Amino acid sequence: MGAHNHADLAVHIGHRIECATYGDDIEPANVAVECIDCSVVLRDADRPGDEAPDDPTPSGYWNLLDHAGHWLACISRPSARTVAVSCRRCGLDLLAFARATD
Repeated sequence: MGAHNHADLAVHIGHRIECATYGDDIEPANVAVECIDCSVVLRDADRPGDEAPDDPTPSGYWNLLDHAGHWLACISRPSARTVAVSCRRCGLDLLAFARATD
């Protein structure tokens, strides 16, 4: 499951979104962006091993971990033709997709 494109994410606009951690409190095994209203994981990332570098994108493990406990929102940006999960505390987009052009 998850959000892989604009249409997948757009159905969660206005829903309650959270960034949750799973596993150890100090070094969680997984970080997930979840829609609380639908009980759907929109994006998740496992803790990288010592030999594997982390995904440097906003939805990579370390970047998501920075937003654990922050208030997130799934919003539409009509002028940019995008839908995004944005951290309301930091103002950063953790996940965003542009609508396909016709």
